[in-house]
Amino acid sequence: MRGPRIRLVRTHWAALLAVAVLTAVTTALAVVFPARVVHGYNQAAASVLGEDGSVDVVGVAGGGEALSRIVTPAGMRTEADTWRTMMPSRLARATRAADPFAITPRRAGVEVPRGTRSIALDLVVNADWSSGPYRVVQGAEYMGRERPEAAVTRETAAFLRLRVGSVLRVGAGPGTVPLTVTQIIEPGPATGYWTARGSVADPHVELDQMGSEVAVGGVLMNGAGYTDYLTKAGGEFRYTWRFGVNPAGLDAANLSALATDVNRYRSAVSGRTSIFQCAVRSPLEARIGTFAHQYATAQVINGLAFSGLAAVLGGALMLSLALFTERLRGTLAVMRARGASLLQLFRTVSWLTVPVLLPPVAAGYGVGLLVHAGPPRTVSVYLAAAVALVVVVFPCVLAARWNRGTTLLRRRPETTTPKASRRRLVLEVLVAVVAVIGLVILRRRGLTGQAELGGDPLVWAVPVLLGTAVGLLVLRVFPWPLHAAGRLFGRGRSMVGFVGFARASRQQIVTALPLVVLLLAAAVAGFGATVDAALAGGQRSAAWYSVGSDARLTATAFDYRLPARLKSVRGVTGVVPLRVIPDAGVGGGAGERGKVEITVLAVDLDALRAVAGGAARFVPPAPAAPDGMLVSPAAVQYVGTKPTTLNWFNKSLHVRPAGIVNRFPGQDASTPYVIVPYRMLKDIDSFPTRVFVQGHGIDRLALERVARQSVPSYATNSVGGDFLRFQGDVERSLRQSPMVKVVHRAFAECAGVVVAYGLLSVLLVLLVGARERGRAVAHLEVLGLSRRQRRILALIEIGPVVLCAVVAGWLVGMMLPRLTGPVVNLRPYTLGFAASNHAVEPLHLVALAAVLLAAALAAVLVDRIFDARDRLGEVLRTGDEG
Repeated sequence: MRGPRIRLVRTHWAALLAVAVLTAVTTALAVVFPARVVHGYNQAAASVLGEDGSVDVVGVAGGGEALSRIVTPAGMRTEADTWRTMMPSRLARATRAADPFAITPRRAGVEVPRGTRSIALDLVVNADWSSGPYRVVQGAEYMGRERPEAAVTRETAAFLRLRVGSVLRVGAGPGTVPLTVTQIIEPGPATGYWTARGSVADPHVELDQMGSEVAVGGVLMNGAGYTDYLTKAGGEFRYTWRFGVNPAGLDAANLSALATDVNRYRSAVSGRTSIFQCAVRSPLEARIGTFAHQYATAQVINGLAFSGLAAVLGGALMLSLALFTERLRGTLAVMRARGASLLQLFRTVSWLTVPVLLPPVAAGYGVGLLVHAGPPRTVSVYLAAAVALVVVVFPCVLAARWNRGTTLLRRRPETTTPKASRRRLVLEVLVAVVAVIGLVILRRRGLTGQAELGGDPLVWAVPVLLGTAVGLLVLRVFPWPLHAAGRLFGRGRSMVGFVGFARASRQQIVTALPLVVLLLAAAVAGFGATVDAALAGGQRSAAWYSVGSDARLTATAFDYRLPARLKSVRGVTGVVPLRVIPDAGVGGGAGERGKVEITVLAVDLDALRAVAGGAARFVPPAPAAPDGMLVSPAAVQYVGTKPTTLNWFNKSLHVRPAGIVNRFPGQDASTPYVIVPYRMLKDIDSFPTRVFVQGHGIDRLALERVARQSVPSYATNSVGGDFLRFQGDVERSLRQSPMVKVVHRAFAECAGVVVAYGLLSVLLVLLVGARERGRAVAHLEVLGLSRRQRRILALIEIGPVVLCAVVAGWLVGMMLPRLTGPVVNLRPYTLGFAASNHAVEPLHLVALAAVLLAAALAAVLVDRIFDARDRLGEVLRTGDEG
């Protein structure tokens, strides 16, 4: 254990340990980051498809046809197994077991006393009608088998004034089926389950064709009710086999192919002849289309960020290896002078790197797998192999480069200026040319072509090439202003500025390498900050456009006195009503339908602009003519340019086109609509269907209470999730959407890691060069250099490198979204709004200043530590060359 190689390990054990730890951490990050992002994609896919997402096999049958195929409700379970076997394997993995049930395609009427409100029920029978995601609160534990029985929810029982033992006579004439209520249940949280079962858990009031109110609800029937309704009432059922989404079986990368599988399954179901005609209904295809656009964009922008992250990790690792090899330079030079070949030098270096640094690679990979951040990725294996290759080969390459010729004594950095070779010039030009070519190809490809390819090497390479090219350019340029500053300070009385800038401008390649690492780190952070700011701005605009003001109320109808009532709510400062008249006819007289049908919006545009806040720029100016009408581009072909009439029911308005409206808050721009003054509505037509509310600190509960009190009973079914919307809530929901969370988290984690590695690179350079620098500065202390001047000298030496790298990298990151053009398209996250305002938030600038301050503090701290260790008597020995 006393051989020369063992002594070499014992001499450099601290540096080897530091490089080993950095190697293990880098490898672990190479495993964790890709897995974590893919796991986020899969979770986002499950969230986008929703709890109510499903693939439904649906068929309608009645009477003998239904009973010949499904004699009892339990028969639906057997058919569910058949439908399951017909699924493509990928679709089968992505869905749960079937939830079979039957529901009446049309609501069944219930006999009621004359003069009372009519009742219409959704009759539902489950394959397992004795249980479900609910809790029995009154009545028998299970429904019986002998007579038709039903279970109703607590809300339905209160709404229809039912109790255990009540009888509902469904149908009319001799075919009436008496359903006895034997259970009152409390629905569980299974959202998709109850949504698919009509109005069972959602009793409400609707208007029939005559304008009369109808109480709508639903019941769960037993097997006897199922049979009697088919045989006695001659009814029909819509049989549904609902295959809910299984989040564990989703893979975001293959989600687009899942839509293809749904189409294949649809063809297979429609071709089955052993049962009544069935078809596939599913909302997944539309939702998959929405997710596919977001996924393609996320792959591109995360690929840009992760490529920079990988470059920073690799650069920091190579920097640590270069600094470690620098410590061996003297030993290797002596070996070379004594006649050692390059192969012998390689053996000496490999003795230190292979047995010491390869185990940390394996350990880091194992730790990354144990973290279980997500499904393991193949790219992690390649990255780990690349780390292993770098830790073995890179030190040998440096050793060969430094010792391939005659060994020379190293000169002090302040006495020489490193000269770039022709090879370096060729390399710099090559990197710049390749970066420009890659950027041009990426811009020409655009998002459509990129969406087909996803994340590919071109996307990963462009930001790294751009950052490296800019870093090489900065290395070329930044010594010139430092030389000028040195000459300027050389005219002064203090030597601190002159010596500091002279040493900063004559950095060797080992000390200049942190500039490239820092530049790439700043570019990644700047890119993330810029995209984050643009995304926030686009989502803010989308939220204002979607709502139209601070808050908006929407229903089929409101009391015409609602605007006046809302002004008494705390926090409300302005109210503007709007009436939506769907399917209004164009042309013809009162009571006539007209040639075509469009949507009419009646609103006071000037008043709306005053309360619209951030949506004011989407509100067009009001026409000058009292009967002027603004026409959307989609409605121009129907309305024309001449005066015409708008009619609905028995009303008719004479209007004349006065301009084009391209966008209006809350309105789909692709639909044909027109805008008329609200004052043109007279008498009973002047009730609002939307109310825009402006205010600060609005009392939400009071606002909703007043609004609900102003909804007529026939319009209560329109009181849903869109009844009351706040601009802040919409913006918050956009920012917290599943895929946006993945992108934000990826940016935040990338920024944290690259900043940490960037500062670590600076710290490594300071620590490794601190002792040599301390000896050099000790000579200046003999000449009168004070401790304060020594701290300033440390800042001047490291400050230009850090400042140039961070500022240049931040500018590259800010320009990257503009340079990549249509590839970084954030419209899928902003409801289609362009997010082109690539500004920087003040908070991000504060973070940038904090990073610069941390680097400065690190320089001062290291200088102070080594200042306390290096004494003049220990340094200034006879014959010491520093």
